[in-house]
Amino acid sequence: MGASLKKFFSKKKRLHFLVASILALCFFATGFVFAGNMDATYKWAWGENTGWINFNPTNGNVTVTDSALTGNIWSDNYGWIKLNPTNGGVLNDGEGVLSGHAWGTNVGWVNFSGVSIVSQEFTGTATGDITGDINFDCTNCSVKTQWTPNSLPVASSVSIDSEAESVVLTENTTKNVVCAGTVTDADGYADITSVTAKLYRSGVGAGAEDDNDVHYTLTGDANCVPSGGSGTTETYTCTFAVYYYADPTDAGQYEAQNWVCQMTPSDDKGAGTPDTDDIEMNSLSALDSSGVYNFGSLLPEATSTGEHTSTVTNTGNIAIDAEISGGAMTCNVLGSIPVGNQKYDTSYCEYGACSYTLSGTPTQRELDLPITESGNVPVTDLTYWQVSVPTGSEGYCSGSTTFSPVVD
Repeated sequence: MGASLKKFFSKKKRLHFLVASILALCFFATGFVFAGNMDATYKWAWGENTGWINFNPTNGNVTVTDSALTGNIWSDNYGWIKLNPTNGGVLNDGEGVLSGHAWGTNVGWVNFSGVSIVSQEFTGTATGDITGDINFDCTNCSVKTQWTPNSLPVASSVSIDSEAESVVLTENTTKNVVCAGTVTDADGYADITSVTAKLYRSGVGAGAEDDNDVHYTLTGDANCVPSGGSGTTETYTCTFAVYYYADPTDAGQYEAQNWVCQMTPSDDKGAGTPDTDDIEMNSLSALDSSGVYNFGSLLPEATSTGEHTSTVTNTGNIAIDAEISGGAMTCNVLGSIPVGNQKYDTSYCEYGACSYTLSGTPTQRELDLPITESGNVPVTDLTYWQVSVPTGSEGYCSGSTTFSPVVD
């Protein structure tokens, strides 16, 4: 029985010790959560009328945030002074410059407008009618906090199309141009709120309005897509749909310029430091011709009348003319219509008055097609056609005409 009792008491002691350990752990964990962000050692300011004031007293929970101070400081002579009282409060401008008032039942209002936080340490003087000056810079005075001003994000390693030398546009449509970069925020990547990317011809600058010829803007995670960050960094990818008529910089009027992608990150505090990359925008000489000109039914030795047109559209980013060439029209019953019996002009003409005769050799004609402007209305011109049917041609006659772009 004695051995049995001894064993029982021994177990009971161990059980009590375990319970005490758990309670101690809960106490310290709870204390850590509500301890604020003030230094445990450097916590003392001196009041000329109050004596020492403790900025990290037990249960004071003093916390510095980007916008305010909260919690309670302690004076052995005057008791608690609340940093965020009703109808008052000590404010932080986000850079550590304090303002506003604390309140103590025994000291009244205390003005913190003369206090700043520099490199995590309080400096300056707070004042009150009862407290007098509360000094943070006296001998043996030192109040420190773990808070630091919010760091603005910084963009780096921006590249366009994986550091390609130039953009090759796609005629008559858009070309995806990808601008990617890394954003770093000392407060952690989760502090980054968005990225704004601008793609523009250097001569107009980042601040210009959007215009498909010269300037594009993308913003927000839907357009500048975050990668899913780690630590303090995150990669963003912005994909611009650049129109075929974007100004070229490899030659011509803007040869001394280039295209720039500027990536600017932001957080809740504001816009951070941008980074850029540049690239050439290649010239694109291209056109589209459309139209089937039906001359109707004609007898041998007759000529066509009326309008028979082909529409020529500039589908590139430089002004162009066109080289025009063709061949004979082959008839499915008998003969053909020679290439020399096909005539055309850049305005309406009757057969005998048309300025040009079609040839098998490409021949440049002055269509004078400028580039499309930002309204995305294609620039077009018409060519007018007539034909003369020779004797010996019968049936359905057909042929083709080739239009090729040349620099105007």
